[in-house]
Amino acid sequence: MLTGSWLQILANSRYSLSSNRTVIFPVPFPWHYFRLGCFLFILGLSTTRISAQESPQLISVLPLAGQRDTEIVIRLSGKFLRDATQILTSSEQIVATIEKVKRNPTVSFSGQGLVAEIPNQDELTVNLLIDANSPVGTHMLRVVTPRGVSNALQFIVSDLPEFTEIEPNPEIDSANSISLPATINGTIEAPGDVDSFKFWAKKDQHLIFDLSAISIGSKLDSILTIYSEKGEVLGQNDTSTSLDANIEFKIVADGNYVLQVKDLRYRGGKQFFYRLSIGELPRVDAIFPLGGKAGSENTIALTGRNLKGVNSMQLSISPSAPIGIQQFRVTTSDDLSSNEFPFSINAYNEILETEPNNVSAMSNSLLPSQIVNGLIDPAKDLDYYKIEVKSKERLLIELTADRLNSQLDAVVQIFDPKGDLVVDNDDAIGSDAIIDHTFSTSGEYVIEIRDINGRGGKTYGYRLQARPLTPDFLVSVDTDTLRVNRRSCTILPVSLMRIDGFDQAVQLSVLNLPPRITASKIIIEPSQNRALLSLSADKTAELNWTTVILSATSNLAGDRMVRKSRPIYLTVIDTAPFRLTLAELSVNLLQTKSAKLHLKLERQSNFTGPVKLSVIGLPTNVISSDPTITSGHNQAVISLRGINFVARELFPVVPAKGRYTISVSGSTTIDNQPVTQSSTIIVLAIDEAPFTLTATPVIQSFVLPIKDESQPEQIEGLEEVEQITTQTEPVGTAIIEIIATRQGNFTGTIDLSPVNFPDGLSVSNVDIQDQEDKASLTFSAYSQLETKTYKVKISGHAMVNGQPFIQESPEITIKIIR
Repeated sequence: MLTGSWLQILANSRYSLSSNRTVIFPVPFPWHYFRLGCFLFILGLSTTRISAQESPQLISVLPLAGQRDTEIVIRLSGKFLRDATQILTSSEQIVATIEKVKRNPTVSFSGQGLVAEIPNQDELTVNLLIDANSPVGTHMLRVVTPRGVSNALQFIVSDLPEFTEIEPNPEIDSANSISLPATINGTIEAPGDVDSFKFWAKKDQHLIFDLSAISIGSKLDSILTIYSEKGEVLGQNDTSTSLDANIEFKIVADGNYVLQVKDLRYRGGKQFFYRLSIGELPRVDAIFPLGGKAGSENTIALTGRNLKGVNSMQLSISPSAPIGIQQFRVTTSDDLSSNEFPFSINAYNEILETEPNNVSAMSNSLLPSQIVNGLIDPAKDLDYYKIEVKSKERLLIELTADRLNSQLDAVVQIFDPKGDLVVDNDDAIGSDAIIDHTFSTSGEYVIEIRDINGRGGKTYGYRLQARPLTPDFLVSVDTDTLRVNRRSCTILPVSLMRIDGFDQAVQLSVLNLPPRITASKIIIEPSQNRALLSLSADKTAELNWTTVILSATSNLAGDRMVRKSRPIYLTVIDTAPFRLTLAELSVNLLQTKSAKLHLKLERQSNFTGPVKLSVIGLPTNVISSDPTITSGHNQAVISLRGINFVARELFPVVPAKGRYTISVSGSTTIDNQPVTQSSTIIVLAIDEAPFTLTATPVIQSFVLPIKDESQPEQIEGLEEVEQITTQTEPVGTAIIEIIATRQGNFTGTIDLSPVNFPDGLSVSNVDIQDQEDKASLTFSAYSQLETKTYKVKISGHAMVNGQPFIQESPEITIKIIR
């Protein structure tokens, strides 16, 4: 920036600032204008406008779907899409090209302190080229801008012609005409709106009317009604799976028919959209078996509708096929695709149920870890299996049906060798049963399976396995879009799902990081399932986006285990208006006590606004003060307290002992848009307190007589305080119990003493003795107490490992009533 001395030099010189050129002014130069121009230039530098770095947000996709082997135009609406450079699709067989950008109108002011926003959305017109081999189903779209990658919204690829509803069409006479098969994209636009569609059908056609609304994010609670051309009601359905309506209808005569769509409660609006597929649509209802072993050959029976003679398939499962559930579709001879249906792939040996096995004496044999594929058929069928177990053997007995689209709502019971019921289970995951049991004695146990409602049939298949626990884990991230500013960091929350008692530490790292981007290496301890990980960008990091992956590594019995997250879209953007730095590299917090964090706010450019602070990643029952750094200030102290009080009784709850990763987040608003920055993560170590104190009750009332305002008789020779003590006896007493919760190996004596007791309230001198957990204290109230409410505590003192330790009870409320 130019200084005053530089202005004077310029004002007294006829030379330019360039070292190789001389400028001679032929006429007297107007130096007063020059000085004014320089001043305004300097003022402009010092008042550079701070703007929010808006994150792109995708709100809607219209239309929501397109037929494969077509080229269509869609509209993407959202916020901060005006500088979009690219559309990302989850399939290489869908190519998206931005054709037009409609920017949201803006308002600018000549001065400062005013910000206006017009409540419209940016809109992108996008050309989609859908390949003929593009998989039918849901795909994801994202928008890329210089400020980041947007959230994902779904786009559906179908194999049916797409038709968009044309309003008005509330009556049979005004119904839209469609040709079958087709998928209708419609909206119940207003309360009471009805959409009508007319179609021609042949006798004996088995039509399926399949509506999707709630399942694709709509608010429509749909009801479908089929009419004859004369208005006679032929069929109706309001709910099926997931509240979306579905009708199957066999055409009894050639002719025109009308289908109407409406909301069950007569609601409507832009969010009441739907997709309705109509035709002789192929539908898979059931398969058997429901899964297979990797590396095996399988014959799978199919049950369904409109499958054009398809009733089985030969399935080869590669030895390298991923373990888990995969989805499949059947494409019939008329090139129509069925619904998705799940198939389970496992690494265990598999067998098929052998009938009859509907009584215990005819049980099929089942080996540990073996998977049996069974069927509850017909109704009221029972299936029995026998398994030999050892004393103290722990097995996980798991039945999978609901998760594989079976209609079975199974009840699993286990009987001991004497025929006595040991344990049973109904719904553990959905309507599937899971039993984790340690068998007390050796012998042959029997497993019984039945449907809770006594139903059965070809659609009531299941997979049953009794296996030892196989500890494992999965890792996931809370978000798949991240933005990091140069010279700053961003925080990635990570979750761990521990399976079958997995209790090992897990190390986190980030793969595929671009140059000048670094990530912290974090270890999630055995007792924890959450952690924070920070990614930092150098001041020279390239302003661009990339995809990275979170990797989680552990070891179990000498075997290295690696699990990975879904891809994460990471964008580097320019420097933020402020940066947060913690003075501490780590902090220790003793349960029930307090600790402090010291934070520095580094303001960039011309930012002077307030920043609201909060601590993220805190374990349960740690409370933070969360202050605000106001304008003109750049520092803050945050208090952490390692105790919480719950319920009316103020029962103290402390955080679990361990090491946690935390960060301080700071938020402000610029141009009506939120701006958030985070400090790098530090370790919060929670240490165990030797004991905590609880009081019961925590509210105690004393009813005292009305004070006598007359002067009491004085006793000669006593001071004023002695006069009160001598003349006043307790007018009320109460017992309050102090309970100590001991932790670790602490068993010593706890000395109790009063805190904040007023004159006129006393407590008996009782301590919690060695090895004991409570003491009953007598509270005594005297007449000189004022008519008011007092807040007091009881303090506990003890020697722990040669050091004094002090702990206080929750506040005890003393109410004085006259």
